[in-house]
Amino acid sequence: MPKIIIVLVVALLLAGCGADITPEGKPSNVNEITKTLDDGRTVVCLIYASGYRGGLSCDWGGAS
Repeated sequence: MPKIIIVLVVALLLAGCGADITPEGKPSNVNEITKTLDDGRTVVCLIYASGYRGGLSCDWGGAS
């Protein structure tokens, strides 16, 4: 039983370590960019970067 309590406490402590929030309320490791495509449309993308990890997500359906 004590091992379960220790695991739960450690999990709760680690859960709050992932995100740094800016004064505006957005995560500091997420940036929004607007790119103009070759055909003149624009698309909004979010870039996530954390050390060597990261990702890109674009609103292709809303490209105008």
